[in-house]
Amino acid sequence: MANDMTTNITISGNKELMTFLEGKHTEVFNGEDRYLSFVDAFYDDMENDRGWFIDNVGAKWCYHEDFWVDDNEAGITLISAWYPPIELIEKLYEVCIKIDENCEITGTYQDESFSPVGGFIMNDKGFNSEEDELEYPDEDDYIGDDGEVNDELYEAATEDFYNSLWDIKDELLSEAIKHSKLVETEN
Repeated sequence: MANDMTTNITISGNKELMTFLEGKHTEVFNGEDRYLSFVDAFYDDMENDRGWFIDNVGAKWCYHEDFWVDDNEAGITLISAWYPPIELIEKLYEVCIKIDENCEITGTYQDESFSPVGGFIMNDKGFNSEEDELEYPDEDDYIGDDGEVNDELYEAATEDFYNSLWDIKDELLSEAIKHSKLVETEN
């Protein structure tokens, strides 16, 4: 069974783009199949086929967990198999830039094993990402003198891990944004 990859996407843009995405939001939530409705809303030729998904989405399956739109930003949480759905993010950008040439897509992702975690940006300079691999605390590292896991120490270590996870993803996103500003646009 594939590991779940959680990808949190933010699309920034003008009011016209947000109105368009609000329509897509309605389409997605009125779709008959939660596992296909998000992808189907952005592709005219979607096929419920593993090969098609790998080629066009970037993972063998992908579905939305959340999708919201406000005045100048939309947020999307996607769950996919093994990899962040980079090809789908590229498709989202391709669709959005036709409405707002200054739109930008940013986000973070994490595998359920925390290997990898990352941040990305897609804008007029292209796609840039930064990622890292994290190690979840191992119970065996918290064995007490009695030969048993010291639950208090292990719970503290896992709490520290989760508290730092958000900071690490934010740092990776910041690095991706910083490095994207160094890329020259090809014209």
